[in-house]
Amino acid sequence: MTPSPRRISTALMWAIGTALVMASIGAGVFVYQLARGTLIQQGQHEVVTIAAAMQTRLTAEAKAHPGQTPIEDLGDMVTGQRYVLLTTPAGIPIASSGPLPPVSPRQGWSQITGTGWLNGESVHSVPFVFTKIAVPIAHHVDVLVVVSPLYRTAALLGVLKSSLLAGDAMLIMSGLCAVIIIVKQLTDPLKDLENEAQRITAASKGLGDMLTVRTQFGEIQSLVDSFNCMLKQIFAAQEREREFLSNAAHALRTPIQVLVGYANSLGHWESSEDRHAAIAAIVRESHAMAALIDRLLELSRTTAFVRPNLEPLAVRAFLEQTFPDLRDVCMHHVLEYIGIASPDVTIDADPLLIETTLRILLENADYYATPDTPVTLRLIISSQDVTIQVENVGSEISLEDQSHLFERFYRGHQPASSEHVGLGLSIADAMVSAMGAAWKIESHDGKTSFGIRFSRSNANQRTRSSPSVYITGMLPME
Repeated sequence: MTPSPRRISTALMWAIGTALVMASIGAGVFVYQLARGTLIQQGQHEVVTIAAAMQTRLTAEAKAHPGQTPIEDLGDMVTGQRYVLLTTPAGIPIASSGPLPPVSPRQGWSQITGTGWLNGESVHSVPFVFTKIAVPIAHHVDVLVVVSPLYRTAALLGVLKSSLLAGDAMLIMSGLCAVIIIVKQLTDPLKDLENEAQRITAASKGLGDMLTVRTQFGEIQSLVDSFNCMLKQIFAAQEREREFLSNAAHALRTPIQVLVGYANSLGHWESSEDRHAAIAAIVRESHAMAALIDRLLELSRTTAFVRPNLEPLAVRAFLEQTFPDLRDVCMHHVLEYIGIASPDVTIDADPLLIETTLRILLENADYYATPDTPVTLRLIISSQDVTIQVENVGSEISLEDQSHLFERFYRGHQPASSEHVGLGLSIADAMVSAMGAAWKIESHDGKTSFGIRFSRSNANQRTRSSPSVYITGMLPME
């Protein structure tokens, strides 16, 4: 089931909103952790500096007053909330000063090394930075541990956290509002497009019934234009289909009426000549209907393919090979072939489509040619193109009729009972157009010719045109 624009808009809002919230929270956490790490690092650097100063002072006091205990010196040096511990290298406490920190390393102060920081059990507790440094006193070396609470840092972090939470909340709210507005502007045209499509599907009126969706987004407007273009093609195809069915019904109506009329009259005619004439008419109209049905099937197959299979084709060899089959199409006249004696040339074409087109042209030429005159199949080669031409002697085609030659069911001034129903040239035109060829039609001086003109392949562009060899009713000899 295809999702509706409403579901699409809801999904977009949820997806973009969730991404926005996650991005805002992630950015806030990143900024907070970055600031916290920077402040703690500064506190560690400060406590290392203080420990180094204490080390220097304790060493100097021990040299100046050998009998004074380190406890008195520590009491003078400790200020504020700082905690100082002096131990032996084995970890035995010697002296301490300052308030005891609420947290301590699990392994004890004697086991810690270097510089670090501690945090209480609560997330909001004050971090403590510490350092451990050796102090040479007299003939032994003691260990000094300095621990300093970061109350100022904790206060700054609290303010920063509150500011980030407020900023994230405002960013999320404003971002969600912007997402709702943007998604609404994006999906509302899609909803209108869906409604318009449903309206046209429910009651299609033709080419004038197009989608009327307005949007500020160029992509959606391009989609609407593409839909309208598609609708035009669909409506045009429907119109052609209705016209085709109407013409086919009209073309079939005449032979059917003739068949019914003669069939009803057979029982009333006593003369054998009349009955034979009626039977001949029934046979003739039956053949006309069969020809019409064959043409309709050919037309259906012709308009079904999208692109023919074009391949390099040696045109002279192809015509020589198919000439015997083409001669069978021309049943009432002699079929002559005028070919070339020079090396063959190549065109890009579909052999099956060329043969089918030539059969249609030869069938027409055989039907319209004057009795006792030949029908000519001619191969004409120039420096730029190759033309396969079918020519017959007979009545000329007027310019008015020439403009309608490729219309379906157009038969000019032919009688309604004619076996030619006006589909052959329409089929041939579809095949010629599919191969990228062009027509060359001439009708004057009692002759009519239909030529299919192909562009020569690039490999043969430099070959000059060659003289023709006239062959009557047979193939040229090698």
